[in-house]
Amino acid sequence: MTEQREQELKMRHLALTDALTGIANRAAFNEKLDEVAEKAARSGRSFLLCVIDLNRFKQVNDQYGHDVGDQVLVRFADQFGSALPQHWFFARMGGDEFAVLIGDGHRSIELTSAVDTLYEALQHEVEIADVNVTVQATAGYTVAPTHGTDVQALLRRADLALYDGKRDAATNLKCYEPEMEESFHRRVLVVQEFADALKQGRVVPWYQPVVELSSGRITGMEALARWDHPEQGILTAGQFVEVFDDARVSVELSNAMLEQVCLDMADWQQKGGSFGRIGINVTAAVLRQPGFALRVIEALSRHGLQPHNFIVEVTETTIISHAAPAVTDQLRHLREAGVSIALDDFGTGYSSLTHLKSLPFNILKIDKSFIKDLSRSAADQSIVRSLIHLGRDLGYTTVAEGIEVQAEAELLRRIGCERGQGFLFHKPMPKRDVDVLIGADIRRAAEPAR
Repeated sequence: MTEQREQELKMRHLALTDALTGIANRAAFNEKLDEVAEKAARSGRSFLLCVIDLNRFKQVNDQYGHDVGDQVLVRFADQFGSALPQHWFFARMGGDEFAVLIGDGHRSIELTSAVDTLYEALQHEVEIADVNVTVQATAGYTVAPTHGTDVQALLRRADLALYDGKRDAATNLKCYEPEMEESFHRRVLVVQEFADALKQGRVVPWYQPVVELSSGRITGMEALARWDHPEQGILTAGQFVEVFDDARVSVELSNAMLEQVCLDMADWQQKGGSFGRIGINVTAAVLRQPGFALRVIEALSRHGLQPHNFIVEVTETTIISHAAPAVTDQLRHLREAGVSIALDDFGTGYSSLTHLKSLPFNILKIDKSFIKDLSRSAADQSIVRSLIHLGRDLGYTTVAEGIEVQAEAELLRRIGCERGQGFLFHKPMPKRDVDVLIGADIRRAAEPAR
């Protein structure tokens, strides 16, 4: 009987322990959470539920392999767990998701102290020196009964707080607020409505020209997604930014933009319009698609277009967060085919030089945040001058974004910037306006030669 009991206890321990990290697993956490919630419901005491996620963990797995990913998980479990009081319940929920339960249901917790302890524990990054990997975590939490008593609702709301924390660079620990639920439902609604608009062809490219600063000549354009909303009119990307967090819709948008932009370019080419190089923006989700480079090359070929007339634009933060070998290979494949690669929002990231050295860019687009105060800020002038000289030394074309006044354009031209983009020259416009601008207007094309 004793041996049987010991065997049962051993089996139960195994069933409630995470095999990789040695801490409690999801089953154990759910069991403990139900127990504490039941006691708290009877006593009226509070408890705190925190969910945790490792930032960019998928990219670590993609870039360095699952062995390194496992090292990160074990190191985080040891490091974070050791920073918590022993009576807190810490568990791995699966993948790179962890959770902490604070409170036993009998006594109320000291909320301020608990949150301070969580915050301090989250500030320690996980480092794997052998492969130069550094990972930090983000967390969201709920407090019962303030944010509810149902355990599933508490978990869902903690997840909402976590998601909000992922989007907020100012902190990596967020408390649930009712507005987050409203924001979540709005995001779901916007993403679904946008997906429907894609199928109906109501998402179209508008084009903002890029000009040569020395002459004002148009050298190309950037294609920007615009949503022709039946009630709200033309919406810019900033008004449907939620869709870019949805990988599936983001890929569908990229495919639709690629096809429509190629159609427009082919039309301009047929009518003799001089459109230069056209750029489209792509997200990390799009770059991670194995066939993206081939899809671009195939679309250009199918429409009779030259690769050197096409630009793929990626933001610096996208590259920093998702610079896995698969992404790098896609960019190199495009570059070898003759497609230009632009590093957008240059100067806003924190590893610029590393990526300039290792990735196949040939265009640097200086972020508009450095341009808006250029004529008044000596610091911004110094930064922009350095970025321009760096680009020139590396053989890249430099483009300044967000130019709105003539003084900015003149200063940029004097310090060596080759090209510019902004409201000073042209606002984004639909294809019909581009037709007129570049001399590919249907009526003009139909006129007999004189």
